[in-house]
Amino acid sequence: MLTSPDDATTISYHMLASGPVPRWTAAHSGPRPWTATFSCNTPRELSHALLAPLTLLPSHPLTDTDPLKDLAEDLYNAGWKRTAYGTRTVYLSADRLCILAHTPHEEAAWQIATQTPRSDGSERWNLSLSHDAPPQLARSVIRTLVRGEPVMRRLREIPRPLRQYAVIAPLAEFRGPRKPPEPPAPPPSPSR
Repeated sequence: MLTSPDDATTISYHMLASGPVPRWTAAHSGPRPWTATFSCNTPRELSHALLAPLTLLPSHPLTDTDPLKDLAEDLYNAGWKRTAYGTRTVYLSADRLCILAHTPHEEAAWQIATQTPRSDGSERWNLSLSHDAPPQLARSVIRTLVRGEPVMRRLREIPRPLRQYAVIAPLAEFRGPRKPPEPPAPPPSPSR
């Protein structure tokens, strides 16, 4: 567990957690307490997206702005479909594998989860942020989710049922073309 210098924010890592149980939990106990939880299979880029701006937050972050107003165009451009049900807004990814739900007046106001068809559920993941979570954190996580940049994974890190949905390229292609190796230096000539 890590604790902020003012003891108001903690980050917990639960190494032995499995399945839908939170692996990472961030919590703030200040004037407007909030929590963020990430289940075991949540892509590490999403937990990093929350942790990176955490140290840059002002001591009393504004929570009355709605990150979805800023992100609606990003979600639309990434092919996510929007549906509204009263105060609940739901976005479905273009491949229909991920869902983002925002219900501002519920305790778990932000929920992101996978919905993988034809699997036993062991590779599913979810994350949630409470309604008082700073909008900067929700914005950072959602932008990382919709960015669509390649991520590096070992093949064994991708659950078998998910491999059919992934675009897998060898690391050499990921990095670009390789330069040919430099020829070895000639041996020193014998001195006479």
